[in-house]
Order: sequence, then structure tokens, then C-alpha cells
Amino acid sequence: MLIYSTDGNDLELTFEPDYYELRLDLRKKTFEIPALLRGKKNTIITIRDIVEQGQYRGRTKKKILFLASILHETDFFVDIELQHLEDILGLIEEKHHSRLIISCHNNSDCSLRKHLQKIKEMKKISCFFYKFVFYIPEYAHFFVVLQALQKKEIAYCFFTYGHSAFLSRILYKHCGSKAVYFGKKEKETAAEQITEYDVQRYNLLNITAQTRLGGIIGDQKVHYSLGLSYYNQYFQQNNCDAIYIPFPINPIFLGSELYLKEVEDLIQLAYRYPNLFYGFSITSPFKSWFPICLLNAAKKKEQREVKVEFISEQKKIVPSLTQQAVDLRLPHMINLWIPRTNKQLLTDEHAFMKSFHQLEITPKTPIILVGRGAMAKKAIDLLRTNTIYWLNDNDHWEENSTHKKLRRIHEYDPTYDTCLINATPVTRLLDLLRQHQIHHFNKVIDLPYSTQPTEIISYCQNNNLRYVDGYQFWEWQSENQLVEFLQEMRVYDV
Repeated sequence: MLIYSTDGNDLELTFEPDYYELRLDLRKKTFEIPALLRGKKNTIITIRDIVEQGQYRGRTKKKILFLASILHETDFFVDIELQHLEDILGLIEEKHHSRLIISCHNNSDCSLRKHLQKIKEMKKISCFFYKFVFYIPEYAHFFVVLQALQKKEIAYCFFTYGHSAFLSRILYKHCGSKAVYFGKKEKETAAEQITEYDVQRYNLLNITAQTRLGGIIGDQKVHYSLGLSYYNQYFQQNNCDAIYIPFPINPIFLGSELYLKEVEDLIQLAYRYPNLFYGFSITSPFKSWFPICLLNAAKKKEQREVKVEFISEQKKIVPSLTQQAVDLRLPHMINLWIPRTNKQLLTDEHAFMKSFHQLEITPKTPIILVGRGAMAKKAIDLLRTNTIYWLNDNDHWEENSTHKKLRRIHEYDPTYDTCLINATPVTRLLDLLRQHQIHHFNKVIDLPYSTQPTEIISYCQNNNLRYVDGYQFWEWQSENQLVEFLQEMRVYDV
């Protein structure tokens, strides 16, 4: 069920929602319903208090009397905060209970114990649904609260603030929520609310609790991944019952054990539902860490098993976790993981090889390599016969010294037939190259992808140099991932 939340000033949508939520606290005249919505019976009237992330600062009694009159005099639904429930119940008849949404918002207190206490103490009545919106910084806590709600056997909507906010909304059917709220872009009525664009991109009009899930695991940048449009467009155009979503890891845990634990919690969830999850892309900074997280999750599964039940009837056909752990063949880094088979790949290697082929890189082509991360190390590994002049801000020389033709950048011997590889996220590179007097190159592989040409790509275009830009590189590795995702879906469907 899709609920369009609005202040009443913009009702134009590209599709018809199931319900409208009219946020009267966002209007100048709080107790006046706009004419456009007066004839719509599927309307929810909400006046959200300032303490529950709304804008209403008036008298509570006046608000409750108004909402009670709405239930008596119209067919509208009413949203009432949990702390005001007893007050409104004393003013309405039992037949009106079915048009109540009982809500509880908390965007500051992240106490798991308090969240669970709220759920435990709530009064159970036959309302339209309960709505809980909590600040939850950890994936594991998200699933613990969800489990508690499922045990109450009530109609509910459960959403979060924090890095799991998007997940809780896009996967509302998988989590058993009765509905999800959405707004217009830049006109959202609540923090972390999804938009009309998100509803269409992730096919929320058509997905079910059995829709296959996959996505990209990384830092907060995963929300801007090119894959979100690329894979979801393909799935919709080819009638694949699947979506591809971002799984961000909370940045507040950076540098602590919790940073990897967050990844391990997601892995354990995928282990538990291996035929629900078709696969994951792995991006910075987890390409090298993810194999370690896989082993840790396998070892700790018995101690930290995620017990939440997704609303899905899918049959499990998966080897034992112990056997999976034994069968692991961990590469130095990966960017693709298929949970059901534990298959792990680095599709960046495929993109590198296509780049070398397109630019006609031979074993004799000198390489200028900028960067020191996972992608730089992969380039070194693939170019074993080439002389590589390595420019990085912190020489990790010893661990790569087995490459017999690896040279420090000050040993660079200028030659025109040289390929420059930018394996950093830096989009402005020319000043660094000038600083090291690097200008003799005629081919470029620039890994950062951008909607506009990066500085080095503009330089190539202006000087007629051959290049592979970040988008082309990304597209080549994504083609390989798509093949793996589709193969996994076909195996399960058969």
C-alpha cells in the first residue's frame, strides 16, 4: 500500500496512490482541509506534534477534539500519536477505531531497550495500523525490533531513521509493513522519506514479499551508485521480479569493530535467506575486507543468528554453512558475492582487461599508476610484465615488491607511448602530475566516474588522447555482474 504524504498543495502524481496523508501541521491554517482532498475518502489526516518531528505547536486538547470530529463527521482516517491515544479513545466510538493510525516517532534515542519497551507496553486495539519510526544505528538492532513487532501479531508500519532508513521503506513488503509513505522530491513531509521517483525506480507498485533482493554494500556513497538505475531499469524492462538497492554501512562506526560487524550482520541475513538474495556488489572500502567478513560471519553464525522472519515463502536449497566455509576460496579482494553458492568474483579484472584491449596496451607499454588502494593493487597484479612507475601518497612498497618491474615515480623515464592509470577517487589530477613532471603519456584509464568529464578526461579530449573513462570502466564490470545475477535468478527459477 502506497501513501502519498503532502501538505495539500501538490496532488499531481504520475500514478494513483492507495491513500493520501494530509499533513495539516505543515499548512498555515492547521484546522482547514483543502478543497482538493475533501472528496477523497482514502485520506489520512495528520497533525504531527513538534516533539514527534512535526510542526504543530498548538494546544493538544484542541488538536484531539478536531481529530475526533474528523472521525465522527467524515470517512477520513486519522493519525494519532501513541501518547494521545487514551485521550482520543474517550471521545470516539469503537467503530471508529478501524480508521485510526497509532504512531510513535523517535529520531534521537537509539536505545534498543526503549524501542522494545515501547512495543511491549503499547495498547492493542483494532486500528487501521500502528506506525513506529525509530532511530536505529545498527542493522542487527533493526531486525531485533522487527522481530518484536512480528510477534505482536498486529498491522504495522515500521520505518527507521539512520542508515537503515531507506532499507526499511523500500523493503516494506518484505518486512511485513502494511504501507510505505512517500513524498515529492524536495517536498518531503518527513526526514528520510522516500520520493515518487524512488517508488518508480524500485518498482514499488509491483513488488511483493517474494521479489528477489540484491544491491550494493559500501559507505554512504552507495546511495549515488550508477548501478541503482542500471540494474533496476534492466529488471523492469525485462520483467525480472527483482530490485537492486543500496546497503550503506554506518560511517559513525568507521575505524571500530562495529564497522565490519555491520557487514557481517548483512551477510548473516543473506545466509539465512540465500534464495531471496540473488547477489551483492561490493564497493569501497570493503573490496579487500569482505572476504574476511564472510569468514567471520560463518564462524559466528551460531552465536549471532539473525532470527527475524522476512515475509516470504521461498524454499531454501542451500548447502550447509559449514560446507560453505570449507569451500571458500578467498581472493585478495572481491566486488561481487552470490550468497546461495558463496561465489565471489572481482569483475573489475574483466573491465581492466577490456580497457587494455581497447587501448592496445602491450607488455612493453610503460604504465604510470596513481593510487595505492585495491584497484591500484589489482592493476599491478594484472600488469606483471609491464614496467610500472607508481605514484602514491604512502608507499606500500614492500608488499608489492614481488613485481619485478615496479618502479618508484622518481625513476620515471619519459616516453610518449605510456598509459596513465588513475586508480584514485581524485577527479582533479593535473596539478599532481605537473608536480612530478609527468606529461609524456598518450593513453589514459581514469577510474573515477562522473556525470561530467573529469579533469584528466577533458585533457584527453582536448589533446586527442585515447582514453577509457570511469563510466565506461564501470559499465564493463557491471555487464559481468549482471550476467552473474541473471544466472543466479534462472537457477532458482528452474
